[in-house]
Amino acid sequence: MDFGKKPDAPGASDTPHVPNKDTRSHTQSTPKQTPHDMPDVKLDSEDESFLEAVFGDETPKKRSATIKILAAVVSSLCIGTFMFFVFNNAQPEPEPTQPTPTPVEPEPTSGDRPPVAIPSDREYADAIDERVHDELVEFSQWLVDNESYAIIGEFGWPRDIDEGGEQWRTIGENWLRDLAQTNMVGYYWATGGAWGNYTLAVHNSEDQVITSVNSQSFQLNAFSKDNELGINMAGLEFGTNQEGYSNDNPGTLTDKNYIYNTKPNYDYIAEEGYTSVRIPFTWERLQPELNGPLDEKYLDLIKTSVEFAHDNDMSVMLDLHNYGEYDTADDTLKLGSSALPHSALVDVWERLSAVFGQSEGVVMYGIMNEPRSLDAEQWASPAANWEAASQSVVSALRALDDESEIVIGGYNWAKLSTWSRYHPTAWIDDPLNNTIYEAHHYWDSDTSGMYTGGYQ
Repeated sequence: MDFGKKPDAPGASDTPHVPNKDTRSHTQSTPKQTPHDMPDVKLDSEDESFLEAVFGDETPKKRSATIKILAAVVSSLCIGTFMFFVFNNAQPEPEPTQPTPTPVEPEPTSGDRPPVAIPSDREYADAIDERVHDELVEFSQWLVDNESYAIIGEFGWPRDIDEGGEQWRTIGENWLRDLAQTNMVGYYWATGGAWGNYTLAVHNSEDQVITSVNSQSFQLNAFSKDNELGINMAGLEFGTNQEGYSNDNPGTLTDKNYIYNTKPNYDYIAEEGYTSVRIPFTWERLQPELNGPLDEKYLDLIKTSVEFAHDNDMSVMLDLHNYGEYDTADDTLKLGSSALPHSALVDVWERLSAVFGQSEGVVMYGIMNEPRSLDAEQWASPAANWEAASQSVVSALRALDDESEIVIGGYNWAKLSTWSRYHPTAWIDDPLNNTIYEAHHYWDSDTSGMYTGGYQ
């Protein structure tokens, strides 16, 4: 396109015609000018050349009218843009809105986790490995069938240095892998500051302070990196086999009839990766008179132990370690008898609930360790006696609005291997559905956990 100089259009004026400025009021009647009524403007040769290139051969008059129309459009656009800018900047800043927080799912409690039945077969190290596996398979299937949850409140195996120790270690490794599939939490038995040469002790100690680990720790610590793992902090329940032990003669801390684990022991196990601790204690020391007040000094030891665990972000299971019995100077009373009715067990747990019901860090009440050797009395069987007793405790605690998890051990030492024999179906009715069952699993031939016969 040629933007060169073009000759002036014919009829163009030599001088520009500038209209007089209109000073009249806008209210006066003035004929509205249209583009064709506007006066012409003389353009120089360069402007003419440009406009001719753009507008072609239009006459100057037509060209002038077109320019005026374009100028009006551009002016309107400028004014509109300006008003838009002013309007938008004049608006108040919107109130900052807080982002909607992403809902956080509550941390599931033990009772929230659905049970999982583990596969019924795998490769076995030997016949003992297969037996131990099958026992865990049967129990996990019972939980699924009964829509219930459980923990393994006690398990353990001998040190490598003890007879059959290395073979038991293999069983332990395989058992932990099986446990991880069940959605259950296991509590190793045991640790504490005064186990001496006990074969299942996972730690060594000096002056009642944990100082080093035993061989089981290597498998347990590896397991705890990816799985929840609990441990029994034993000591407050020691000394019940001493001659003359009873509610009148429970022994003393000073005489070292039992021990109290101090904070360094809790710090040690927390550092190893344990997430929960089971704290055993005895009924006779806690409540020297049935249905009477709790012993404040002994209770303080339990409360402080709970604080030590809580300081290390570990949950706590309180464990009344009494086997369904209460020792007096005259006799060993059996739960469900006229001398030790179910109401006595309810009473001690109502009193503990008053202390720990709102206590941060306590999440589980283990209402009785390993009930056994009970009488049938008016019930169909000793196991039915225990089922009725445990239901009484659950009902009483819920009536007090205590929402804590309640742990119910099975009859006959809570043995996992005989669980379904004594309890064909689940028996606890909890309105909060926050009750969990507790089984113990030892792997020696008599399932005693003593491992006195070596590897068999």
